[in-house]
Amino acid sequence: MNPARPTLGCVRPQAVCRALLREYERQWRRAGGHATRHPLRLKMDKLPAWCSQDLEADAFETRLAATIQSEDVGESLLAEELTALWRYVQREGSLPFNDNEPSRG
Repeated sequence: MNPARPTLGCVRPQAVCRALLREYERQWRRAGGHATRHPLRLKMDKLPAWCSQDLEADAFETRLAATIQSEDVGESLLAEELTALWRYVQREGSLPFNDNEPSRG
């Protein structure tokens, strides 16, 4: 575990989704924005729906597995990235990025 990253303890899927949304927002700001159909924008548009659901880990994993197969490109990309992030957080107990900096501003 990286000591520079905060540990998350018992991690809820909703917290991981919110942290990823803040990271996407930081990436978007640093890049200066892109076209509306840019993959990052597509994922950012889909992620708030995930953040609003308070799922238990098993239900979250089931939803991820089903959504990876989605024909909606934004949903599928997001589910793939969330799956990798979720597995990392479960294994390491922390995010693979620093979530301490503000998401806006």
